Parts: sequence; C-alpha cells; structure tokens
Amino acid sequence: VATDEALVRCNLCLAIVSEGRQILDCNRRWNTHPDQMPERAMFMNGVVKEAVVVQNQHEHRLAQGLFDMADLHCRKCSTQIGYAFIRDKSQDQRNIHQVGRFGLVCSRVQLDSIGRVESS
Repeated sequence: VATDEALVRCNLCLAIVSEGRQILDCNRRWNTHPDQMPERAMFMNGVVKEAVVVQNQHEHRLAQGLFDMADLHCRKCSTQIGYAFIRDKSQDQRNIHQVGRFGLVCSRVQLDSIGRVESS
C-alpha cells in the first residue's frame, strides 16, 4: 500500500487493516469479553479484506436491535481487533445500513498520522 492517507494498523504486529478515511464514527462501544467493561471502538465503512479474518459468526443483541455478528481478527498475528456486522435480523430491517461494515476496538488498533507510508 502506498498512500498519503492516515492508516489504521493492528497494535500488535502493525499490519495495515484499514485507512483513516474509512472511519464513520469514533464514539462506539464494544466489549471483546463479556466479563469486561465496554471499550471505545470506531465504526468503519471498510477494512483491507486481505489483512483481516472474519470468524465466529454469532447472534448478538445490540441497543439498536438483533444482528448476526462476527469477530474480526488480524490475519498476520490473529489478534481480535474488532467485529463485523453480517446481517440485520430486525423485522423491519432498520439497521440494514450497518451490514457489511465493521467496528475496530481502539485499544487493538492505532491510527498513523498522515504521511507517505509504503508497505507490501
């Protein structure tokens, strides 16, 4: 990837998992483990598909309704970095706009400052 855009990287291995321009909202909350407090997360329009693995699909009830969700992992180091919206299960499909989008947990990723970065 060669870009002048800010990049979103896995905190553990620094793999590029998305771009700053894909951020839709920085005020989401998510808990990666049910026994922990929710953490800050970014709602993302997209991720680098080759850099992530979507797995462990499950049904999850959020404040806005019922979804099929999945865990999002860094392909390079296998760290869980977020979640994916797979299917809106609400009867009226009021959350259909979230399907195909992602959440990245802020403690699991970092946003690089804008500047030219080259990586293979």
